[in-house]
This record gives sequence, C-alpha cells and structure tokens, in this order.
Amino acid sequence: MKLLNKIIDPLLVLSGLLYFRFYLAKNAYQDKGKLKEKQFRKFRNLVITSYREIPFYKGYYDSCGFDPNVDLVTIEDVKKVPILSKSLARQESQNLINKKRSFFSLVFKTSGSTGNPFTALVSYKHWIVEQACIWRHWHWAGYRFRDKMAIVRSYCPKPGESRIKYDKLRNFIYFSPFHMSDDDISYYLNEMVRYDVKFLRGYPSSVKILSDFLIRNPTHPKPNLKAVLTASEYLSPSDSELISDVFGCVVSNHYGLAEQIVMFGSCCNCKGMHNYDEYGLLELEPTETDNEYQIIGTNLNNYAMPLIRYATGDVAIVTDKQSCSMSLPYLTNVIGRLDSVLESSKGCKIPVTNFYTVLEHYNFIGKWQIQQRNDNICLVIRKKIEPSESDLNSINEEFKKRLGDNFAFYVVTDGRFVSVGEGKINPFIKI
Repeated sequence: MKLLNKIIDPLLVLSGLLYFRFYLAKNAYQDKGKLKEKQFRKFRNLVITSYREIPFYKGYYDSCGFDPNVDLVTIEDVKKVPILSKSLARQESQNLINKKRSFFSLVFKTSGSTGNPFTALVSYKHWIVEQACIWRHWHWAGYRFRDKMAIVRSYCPKPGESRIKYDKLRNFIYFSPFHMSDDDISYYLNEMVRYDVKFLRGYPSSVKILSDFLIRNPTHPKPNLKAVLTASEYLSPSDSELISDVFGCVVSNHYGLAEQIVMFGSCCNCKGMHNYDEYGLLELEPTETDNEYQIIGTNLNNYAMPLIRYATGDVAIVTDKQSCSMSLPYLTNVIGRLDSVLESSKGCKIPVTNFYTVLEHYNFIGKWQIQQRNDNICLVIRKKIEPSESDLNSINEEFKKRLGDNFAFYVVTDGRFVSVGEGKINPFIKI
C-alpha cells in the first residue's frame, strides 16, 4: 500500500491542480446560499452513507435516538447529528473505517503532542480536494506553478546528508528546520538569494527564527519574496507583522488538521482566514470566553474514515469582520487547543490557552513553549533581548497565580524546544 501511495501521490497532486483550475478558483465567489446548499447535500449523503455502511455510526446514532434518513432534512438539522468527541474517536478509531471504501486511501498520523496520537485514513477523492485547496491558497498569495519556493519544514536529513534538498520538478528547495544555528541560517539565506526564491514556506517558529536573525544582522542578504506562507502552528498577529516587516511582503497563514477535518486560509485581503467550504463543514460553538469558539468540523469528501461533527479541540477567535467579497466563512485566527490542558496528579485541569494572552505582553519573548513533565511545568523562552528581573518575576507571578499549588513552575531562557513530527514546535507539549 505504501508503494502504491508513493506512486499515485503525484497523480493526485496533479488532479488537485486541475480541480483548482477548472472549479475551485471561482467557487469562493459563488452565492452564499448556493454554497451552503451544496455543503448540506454533501454532508447529508456522507452521514446517511456512514449510517448505512459503518456499524459504529449505526449503533452510535441509534443509541442517541437519531436516524439521518428521517431527522436530517434541512441544514438546520445538522446540529441534531451527535457530536463525535476526540476521546471517542480515538477509542473507536478502527471502527470508524468504512471497510467498503478504505482500500484506496492514505494514512495520516497526528503528532500526539498532548499524549493522544491518532491515525486517520483519507480517501483519494479527499486528497485531490486537499491539494486543490492548497493550490488556491497559494494562488491567492500570488504563487504560480513552478515559482521558486524555499521550504523550512518537512525535511529531516539523515546523518551525513545535506541540510538542503532540491526538488527540481516543482522548483522547491527544502531546508532542515532541525538545524537553525546562526551559521545554518546564514547559509540558508544565501542559498535562497542564489536560488532567487520568490516564496518562503515554513512553520511560524522557523520563519520567526529567520526573521530574528535578519533583525540582528540587518545587512545580511535576504531573498526578494512575494509572500511568506505559514502553517501548522499558531501565528500571533505580532509575529505575522514582524515577519511581514522583515521580508517586506505579505504573510499568508494556513490552518489544517492531520485528521483532515476542516481547512482555513488567508486570502491576503483580510486579516483573518476563510474556511474552505468545499473541504469541510465548519461549526463554531461558543465557549465560556467571549469571541472564542470551539471548532467542530466534518470532512465532506472522506468516505474512507468519516469523522462527522468531530470536536477538534481547537479554538478559533472571531474579533473582526472580513474586508473582502468572498462567500466563504471568516474567522480571525486559531489560537490554540481546547483540549491542551495542564493536568496535575491530583486531577486539577487548567487550559493552556489561559497563558497565551499573558505571554503576549512581554516584548523580550521571541518564541515560547510550555512543557509539562508530571507536576512540573517549564516555560521555555527564546528571548529577543535580555529580560529584566522584573519581567521574569512578573511571569512567575502570573503563572503561579493561575497554577496555584497544583504544579511546580520554573522558567528557562534560551532552553531547548521539543519538536514533533517533521520539526513542528507546538506551544504546549507533555513530555
């Protein structure tokens, strides 16, 4: 199966490009009512098919007194469909697979940064839509096929291998996000200039490291970019502005999940992001905090392993309105995970999102990560400038005020971040 997927992946990517060119490019400007009607038809068909062909959904819905053939008639009925929690999905992961439709599928795994890894099967049809949405997202930022792009993610060289890898077919040049010393960064930037890259793609943390280097070395050569494309980590407004100022171009952010539920992206005309309605059905459920919503989603194209009304655990913030004419739903940002919690041995639970806004107020912080080992909480900081003693005391005070006596807390400046997957640095990780 792995060999088959390796062979067929370029064909799926090409199919995605064609799907974007002939359908998706203009779809974002269709009438909102028509888009919602299309979404609901796809959603209803997915739910009824899953109810008929997957024993888990038949049993789960029956136990909740829900019959999609009768109860799912209009778009208002979507909320009648029982929510699939993250814990239930992990517990029943093998039972969520549609045995009739999963032979031709791809396998994706979450990083398990909070201790709960998950494996999802994704149909080829969905992967074509996925690629089409990415092509459209890049197109909004000005990218055209085979424009030269530097990528600081998804490449982990083996011992003795070069820290740079060239993909001549797509005109991509990969740089290792695991090697980011000043000497490495200088080498990377010089290669980007030599290669004349026009787009830079990477984790926000990796791009931020490049930006910080250029701030400290303002005369160092840098590429003349059309756009920076970020994804897979939280991108704060201040970091987006800093990266844009350093490279002199637009920063286009992207959000997705390894479970392949929903996908958002910047259109470059708004400060926030749009949901891709062709990809997934988005629901924003209010939380206890104003303007913050739990993301519940359904992938509309994945019949291999449907996750229907899946509670992602991610939190969206909506604090402004879109400033473009697109028909796609709008949100300001994705700020963190609802299920990222500090949990003590005594059972005390504290959402990590409580600390995000606290850390925004300290100008000396370049990047941070909260690491939990048992009842010990370590805030690892990569500093931009030397912090004052009052700043460090203030952080200690703010954290301990929220943590109480449930955890031991300490701060490490210029410590080691723990990465997962292909070099991604999550803001919170259990060790």
